[in-house]
Amino acid sequence: MLSILTDVLNLDKPAGEFLRVMMFHGSHYMGAIYSYIAETCHEFIGIHNYENAADFPYYYNIFNDEKMLSLDPNPTLESAMQAAQKQVSNAVSSADVTVEQGEALTKIKWKCQMPYTYTWLSCTDGTEFDMYDGAEGYEVTLLNEVYEKYTGQFSFAAQEGDTLTTFQITD
Repeated sequence: MLSILTDVLNLDKPAGEFLRVMMFHGSHYMGAIYSYIAETCHEFIGIHNYENAADFPYYYNIFNDEKMLSLDPNPTLESAMQAAQKQVSNAVSSADVTVEQGEALTKIKWKCQMPYTYTWLSCTDGTEFDMYDGAEGYEVTLLNEVYEKYTGQFSFAAQEGDTLTTFQITD
C-alpha cells in the first residue's frame, strides 16, 4: 500500500511558540489545505494513507522522540536475531521498569545505563515494539488497550554490535 511521509520543518517559526503537528490523512489533503497547515506550524508531519493510524504507537514514538531528522528505525527483532553472532539471556529487575498509564497511552520505561544500538519491547506472541532513548534508559509508548493485553507477557531485547541480549523481567 502506498504511503507518503512528509516532514516540513519551518525554522522561521520557533519550536516554543508554534506547534508540532502529525496528521494522518487521505488524498484530499494533498492540495492547498495541506500547504496551509504545514506553513502554520513549526513542524508538520503528514502521513498520507490514514490507514497507517492503526500503527499509531510506532508513529507516536517517532514524533515524541525529538530526533525526527536523525531517525534510525530499528530492524525487526527477528532479523536482528538472525544476524546476531552471539545471543545472550539476562534478567532485569522489575524495580528498573516503570509504567506511567495515562487516559489513552501507557509509557513503559526501562532504567538502563548500557548504550544499545537498538532496543525492543518483545511480547510472548512475537509482537514487538521499538524502544527509544529516554532520560534514564529506554522507553516505549503503547495504547492502553495494547499494554493491558500484554501486561506480564513482555521482555526486553537489545542489540549492540553483533550481540543480541534478551532480558526477562524478574521480581
